Amino acid sequence: MRLLLVALVAAAASVAHAVDHVALAMRADEAGEFELAIQHFEAHAQESPDDPTAHNNLGVATMRYGIEMMMARRRLKGKQLFTKSAEHYRAAIALDRFNNMAADNLRGVLHALNSNFKVEPSEEDKAMLEDIGFPFDDYDPQQAVPEDDPTHTRIRKKLGVKDADTEGAGEGGAPNRRFGAAKDHGSVGSDGAPVLPRKRMGVIADKYADEEEEDDGGGSGRGGRGGGGGRGGGGDDEGGEEGDEGDDADAEADAEFETPEQAELRRIRGIKNPYIRGVKLFEAGAVAEAVEFLCTQERLHVAPRPKELKAGKPAFKTVARAAATLKVCGVVIVDGVIPAAVAGPLAAKADAVIDQRLAGVDPGADGHATFEGTTAAKRGESRYEFANPLEAPFTDDAVVQNAFLGPVLRRTMGPRIEMDTFSTVVSLPGAPAQHWHADAGQLFPRAGLHLPAHGVVAFAALANVTRDMGPTEFVPGSHVQCGKDEKPSPVQYDDGSVLDLCKAVPGNRLLIAEAPRGSVVLFDFRIFHRGGPNTSDRRRALLYSTYLREWYTDRVNFHQQLSASFDALSPARRKLFSRLDHRNYVSGLQQRLAAAGGDLKESAYAFNAYSFEDTAPAAGAADTAQ
Repeated sequence: MRLLLVALVAAAASVAHAVDHVALAMRADEAGEFELAIQHFEAHAQESPDDPTAHNNLGVATMRYGIEMMMARRRLKGKQLFTKSAEHYRAAIALDRFNNMAADNLRGVLHALNSNFKVEPSEEDKAMLEDIGFPFDDYDPQQAVPEDDPTHTRIRKKLGVKDADTEGAGEGGAPNRRFGAAKDHGSVGSDGAPVLPRKRMGVIADKYADEEEEDDGGGSGRGGRGGGGGRGGGGDDEGGEEGDEGDDADAEADAEFETPEQAELRRIRGIKNPYIRGVKLFEAGAVAEAVEFLCTQERLHVAPRPKELKAGKPAFKTVARAAATLKVCGVVIVDGVIPAAVAGPLAAKADAVIDQRLAGVDPGADGHATFEGTTAAKRGESRYEFANPLEAPFTDDAVVQNAFLGPVLRRTMGPRIEMDTFSTVVSLPGAPAQHWHADAGQLFPRAGLHLPAHGVVAFAALANVTRDMGPTEFVPGSHVQCGKDEKPSPVQYDDGSVLDLCKAVPGNRLLIAEAPRGSVVLFDFRIFHRGGPNTSDRRRALLYSTYLREWYTDRVNFHQQLSASFDALSPARRKLFSRLDHRNYVSGLQQRLAAAGGDLKESAYAFNAYSFEDTAPAAGAADTAQ
């Protein structure tokens, strides 16, 4: 269990007080004053509630104090502290699902509770750890305690671990290779943050399950990595025969000359869970490898199990897989999440709206509409977009607040999300393939730094979308920001189209979003995509919604209305004053409406307080969006 305390060092003076709490906590921990350390880490977590590292640090400090209580034979106090530390680790994982440190720590403390107090882990915890890549049942307690730990001598004596400079092995013949990874108290990590040594607290707690019993050092025989020998394979295991397959002499020789980055990639490539492996490769900078590995036509679909659909609630694993695919590939299809009882009436209503809007279209010279307005727009030859009426069934919870999509969106963009578009797009029979495009660009294209999504588009299939209907085509990985000095290279596709793409995009791979009715396609709106050619005799209709982080405004697809006096400004001043002029324009409309006797009612919600908490709308205010 990794118990590496990493304190975030803030650069801004405005958060200096948070850094002081961390520094004080580190000093207290070094002195063995665990209660004081917990107090300071708790203050830091309160100041930084969205920082997973703060919660992990608090969990580690709580766990360390629990171990001290166990060693003092105060078992009840130890149990309480172990339980509390598990809560802190869960909080860290809730903020960052792929936080290896917190996941390893949680697994260790759950084993400590199980070994000492026969407390079985919940199925939810076990499923979460399995999905993150730290299966509960794979935990190996035969680990060493760093020699530079302040409690080194006392803990190692209790554990019966031999010194590294004598035989180089701990109990069960497990090499003490992790000693070198530990840093002295007060040292600085690669990111400039102070680092505490690794301390395998789960080992200590496990050893105290039954103090009167003698541990024979037996283990699972799980192989060591890099040819270092099998763990827990017995006291006379010389360290080779029970290791992983393929750990031969050549592999050992290669590993000796690996850089830390290469070693980490080798470790990641051994992860069996494809979603965890894809995300880890992506985060390690091997983006093209991650995309090529994870982004297949089969893995494009994430299908909730029947019991999830029946309960109307997704399992953690379903949400994690969908979020991982969206992060790495830029697109994912969540199958069947709009129930048939909603999808049927929704499709019928959408067809009626489409018929009504198409009947009012003035055909252009090419026989198709040539209009642009607030309720309808032409998106290409035989392709149209119509604004949805804000009424049922369009506003049904299964559509706008879907229980399966909401968790994926929040994991991707955080909790404060706003809808920016709510319409229906339709491709008529005979519509040719659309041009390649992205709905929005990178926030900082010159920075060379890939950022999380700031917008996600949702396409809900109102009918079974088959290949001949021209489903949307995606270029997986094309949502990723190019490197700072990287120049995109032209890539030609089978139909002759050419795209300039970053090296993160492997070859000329495409993903085709065929989907059964009730399924939803989620995609990062920076990804290159296009509607395919509709060669069928049916029109293809998709419910189209855009979800944005609250601070982002789409100024490319949606233009703000400006006053007539705006035209008199110089070009430079037009850009500078565009927002101010729009506000003045709206304010002027409000004043004219009030002067004409219009009853202009405003919301009572505290938008200026940066909160959407209940502040009770004015009495009698109607909810127009039913």
